Amino acid sequence: MATRLFVLMNNKLTEEQIEDAHKNLCVDEIIYAPNDILKIWENIPTEFGNWDVLEHITPVINWLANVVTNYDLVLVQGESVAMCYVVNWLDKERDITCVAEVTRQDTIEEIQHDGSTVKKTISKHVRFRKFFII
Repeated sequence: MATRLFVLMNNKLTEEQIEDAHKNLCVDEIIYAPNDILKIWENIPTEFGNWDVLEHITPVINWLANVVTNYDLVLVQGESVAMCYVVNWLDKERDITCVAEVTRQDTIEEIQHDGSTVKKTISKHVRFRKFFII
């Protein structure tokens, strides 16, 4: 059976990441979350408590429940509480492996004339790493 990689993150994969997924994860197909799911995933209010986050991302979990099989992988990146819910749900309900993107980051801070700070993050893909649920 073909291995599919479902991508649940705020940006598209780079060519380097796509090549890595095919080569090292043996992925045959890459499927991005639809726009309505991404809007939910990208807009988790920081003032939400844990139960509010779970309620907010229920449509995301419902989408995964309808499309993901035990042969698939899911790349999850985003808000930490939401990520934990999704990874734990996938482990419990689908018994599948999630993968986390690992990047090396440099951050440049620039202080603006008005006293605010602008941070620029420079990331480079290193590899994919699997979550292990203990």
